[in-house]
Amino acid sequence: MAGMKNVKYGIEFNPGTFDSVTQIGRILPEVRARALGWVGARGAELLYDSFLRGQAIFLRSKRDRKGRRTVSYSVGSRAETVSISSYPMNLFEYGRKLRSGRRESGKHVITGKFRALMNSKLQTLVDAFDAKALDEIIANVEKDITSGK
Repeated sequence: MAGMKNVKYGIEFNPGTFDSVTQIGRILPEVRARALGWVGARGAELLYDSFLRGQAIFLRSKRDRKGRRTVSYSVGSRAETVSISSYPMNLFEYGRKLRSGRRESGKHVITGKFRALMNSKLQTLVDAFDAKALDEIIANVEKDITSGK
């Protein structure tokens, strides 16, 4: 083994291959954020269509008189969570005191019915994101890689 003393083994990367690994590393947080945004947007639509169009309460539009959204979603920090909310629903969620002095019981839409509905639809929403948006993102990354960006 004395003759093997000065032998070196090296790997030469194709610059395009290395760039693609770097790009995929950069894109993963964006993909996660986009997936959560997709689920949040579809969940907000589901909340409005399923519970706020006359079922639990009736909202005439998705915006109030001041132009604020009545149903919204937000992606949490570091794209780990998504929150879906409806500020008019806050008035009815846990009950309220009526003008007559009686107490109206809570609707428990967000914490009960909507949560169960979202749990049942979550896999379908993720599959829809995978079928539509993820293919588009991957195509854009491949286009950037081949164009040398």
